[in-house]
Amino acid sequence: MTHAEFNSPETEAARYWCFISYRHADNKKAGRQWATWLHQSIETYEVPDDLAGSKNGRGDTIPERIFPVFRDEEELPADADLSSPIYRALDASRFLLVVCSPRVVGSTYVAEEILYFKKIGGEDRVLAVMIEGEPNASRDAGKQSMGFHAEDECFPDVLRYKIGADGTRLGEMTEPVAADFRLGKEQGWTSPEAYRQALRRDDVLSEREIDRRVEEYRQRSHLMLLKVLAGILGVPLGRLTQRDKAYQLAKAQRRARLARRIAAGFAILALLAVAAAGIALVQYRAAEKSKREAQAAAERATHARREAEKLVEFMVFDLRDKLKPIGRLDLLDDVSHKVDDYYQAFGNEGADPAVRRQRAAAMTNAGNVLDGQGKLAEAIAKYREALAIQQEIVAARPNDPQSHDDLFVSYNKLGNALREQGDLKAALTNYQAARAEAEKLLEGSPDDAIRLSYLAMSEENMGVVKSQTGDAKGALEQFQEALKITLKIAASRPQDAGSQNNVSLVHEEVGQTLSALGDIDGARRSFQEAASITEKLVKEDPGNAEWRRASAVSQLKVGEIQVIQGDLTGALANFRAAHETMSALSAQDPANAGWQREVWVLSGKITDVLGLGGDQEAALKNEREAVAAAEKLAAIDPSNAGFQRDLGVSQNRLGDRLLRKGKIEEAVELYQRGRAIARKLTALDSANDEWLSDLAISESKLGDALRAQGNLVDALEQYSKSLEIAVKAAAAAPANAERRRAVTVANRKIGDVLQAKHDLPGALKSYREALAIAQALASEFPENPGWQTDLSFMHQNLGDVQRAQHDLPAAVDDYRRGLALLRPLLVQQPANRDRLGALYLLQLRLAATLVEQHDLDGALVSAREAVDAAKRLAQAEPSSLGHSHDLAVAELGLGDVLTARAEPREALPHQREAARLTTDIAGKMLDSTGARADMAYCLGVLGKTLVAVSQKEEARAKLTQARTILKELRKGSPLTPPQEASLAEIDKMLSTL
Repeated sequence: MTHAEFNSPETEAARYWCFISYRHADNKKAGRQWATWLHQSIETYEVPDDLAGSKNGRGDTIPERIFPVFRDEEELPADADLSSPIYRALDASRFLLVVCSPRVVGSTYVAEEILYFKKIGGEDRVLAVMIEGEPNASRDAGKQSMGFHAEDECFPDVLRYKIGADGTRLGEMTEPVAADFRLGKEQGWTSPEAYRQALRRDDVLSEREIDRRVEEYRQRSHLMLLKVLAGILGVPLGRLTQRDKAYQLAKAQRRARLARRIAAGFAILALLAVAAAGIALVQYRAAEKSKREAQAAAERATHARREAEKLVEFMVFDLRDKLKPIGRLDLLDDVSHKVDDYYQAFGNEGADPAVRRQRAAAMTNAGNVLDGQGKLAEAIAKYREALAIQQEIVAARPNDPQSHDDLFVSYNKLGNALREQGDLKAALTNYQAARAEAEKLLEGSPDDAIRLSYLAMSEENMGVVKSQTGDAKGALEQFQEALKITLKIAASRPQDAGSQNNVSLVHEEVGQTLSALGDIDGARRSFQEAASITEKLVKEDPGNAEWRRASAVSQLKVGEIQVIQGDLTGALANFRAAHETMSALSAQDPANAGWQREVWVLSGKITDVLGLGGDQEAALKNEREAVAAAEKLAAIDPSNAGFQRDLGVSQNRLGDRLLRKGKIEEAVELYQRGRAIARKLTALDSANDEWLSDLAISESKLGDALRAQGNLVDALEQYSKSLEIAVKAAAAAPANAERRRAVTVANRKIGDVLQAKHDLPGALKSYREALAIAQALASEFPENPGWQTDLSFMHQNLGDVQRAQHDLPAAVDDYRRGLALLRPLLVQQPANRDRLGALYLLQLRLAATLVEQHDLDGALVSAREAVDAAKRLAQAEPSSLGHSHDLAVAELGLGDVLTARAEPREALPHQREAARLTTDIAGKMLDSTGARADMAYCLGVLGKTLVAVSQKEEARAKLTQARTILKELRKGSPLTPPQEASLAEIDKMLSTL
């Protein structure tokens, strides 16, 4: 748009009189919802009759009303750029009104709105409303000497300087027209009554003094509003003040009373909305009856109708975020139905596309409320109604870009809801239709950044659906296409930080998908690309909280890949750096619970790395602190399901660590607390698959504790409960592969207990049920390495049962099937701990089975590969006692194979290593009888081999040491039959030495 076009009030593009730019924190508190109040006050102001229709000093025709005004209703997400509708609205606005406070100075989005508006020629059409802080406090030494500080600044930097056509800041400063609503150094109020209540709460002033101050502020506030209106209308303030009608002031007072009633009760607000709708309907019908007053009546009806819709829209958008956490969206449900009835009563609206467009918007708003209530099916129905109207409008106006814009948004809304519902196929269809609209909008303007962003959004959405359906390759293609587009947009707007950040976000999506495909190096490169962008953004604007947060997220992603690659040192450094950033941000804004939660998440990542590295005490300490942090978050809002769920997760994590340390009773207590939370949540919504899944996990963890106590009967009961709930969760979300996998896990655990109880047929049945699900998942998602890994574990379980049943050929066959699935995955990720662990177990079991089959050559190959895998795990985590134990078992197994081959001298070094490792473990776990029993067993095997190679003196020492340990263990509790047999054999050998 050229400067001349911008200044032409008759241009079709300039359909908004004013664009309100503000920080949403300045539009939340009762009595200080500045953007909402300004929006309503400006649109409902009636211009004096003798001014309306005349020309102002700019040569523009003064309207009867300043309508419409643009205000974005919902706060942009933390990782978003200015959305396309925002840019379009700025293009189509005559004036920019900036609500100024110290908070707005730190808003990237407000700065970008001002910058963009000035770049398109609006330098002299920017108005300021000061609600708090001090203008120019950051640079005016005189003000600083009066006690103001730089942080009191209320004018964004881009507002104080002139901007060139290329977006660069010029040296010349500018003083925008500013209306002052402040109360000294404090923030003002949007209504005199709100100011009155604040003074009364202070309980210092007399009622007479309160009345005086309120009236004084009312008059000044009204004068400041007239100053804003005069700037928009282009008339001197004095002229407008003289002609401001008394009835207008009275009407403004009535609106203030209405606002107070809205704040007093949502139920009254609903009745007002319905009443306003009824009035509008009566006026509309009256207009139809009277030809002589048709035009005037229709205008009044349309205005009344808009007022009713604005009231409903206010409830839908401004109250939704406040009501959702306390679960009171039901208060708006009846209003949504009444609005629907209201629109239905108007009958055929085909002749008025604007009204039909408003109806579509109302349907979308109703869908948003229903979505917030969790009534997803009803929300989808509303979104479909809105989409049908938009499709009709496009059919009637195929060349209208705005209609195609609206249709694009409708397809996306419906697609998002369908994806949330789990109908991924239908979601993909809608996203594809949205992309088609984006492509139409790009015809003739292929480089339009806004419409290119539509196309990128469509590609991303389609990629997310494909990722959720397991089509990782298809998802990667979509994300890579989105990356190309976002890179093109960023190249055309190199100074636009938001566009650069969008590139980093798509890099992260590409990295996540590459990781799922097993391309860990590629994933790390993508995450590092994202990190380099966010680091640059932070460097250029170190005070920008959003960029600092984005940088922390990038460090988190890189750290997760480093964990997979075994780089625990690098991962710990990245997690700690991200934790430091988020802790600092959280300290700056203690009320930001979302940031506190992210600190908690990062603490968990640090804890995991400490545990993997073997520092179990530090990990346990961190886990306890994490539970305390989660408890504080949950206490902020006990009705917030997300925080309650986080607390349950944290309690389960701590329970897991305690269970591994043998502190079973404390672990059980934590598991029970986690289960209580899961039960409470599922009672709120028994169809919520996520909460059902949490409950299934809690029941399973209690089973783990009972199994650790040796209580197999009760453990089996817990696992059965877990299975029953997991099946319900899978039925509630049939498209969710993770829910189906949880059923596999539950069946495996039941199989493990049945095998321990020597119910081999029952174990085999459970394992085969798990195998059927694992095979289905692996078949549906052949590119997903996780499902292939699960399938390899299933074959290991089956092999174990068949070996116990003495069906050795079947056992060997299953072990080899598991290895065949595992080997390609290890080629992709040779350092992957889970897969190395699976390789170790499969080869260990296969070696032992082959020995029983007398295939000693095959057994030797498998035993050596088991040792190699165990060594790699131990080297990756040198402080891990668990990996040391696994290596000891592998060394002992290799020694057994060599002994069976009559090669005792070759077996000796492996048995020595097993004895050394178990001795070291027992020395670090002084209270563990299991560790000392393992040590005694390895010493006994070593002593026996030393006898075979005639090293009698050392043999006597090792056998004596083993006997001493076993006798000490016997004093504490009876030895197991194998231990008694080992002790007897040792006594016999010692008697012959």
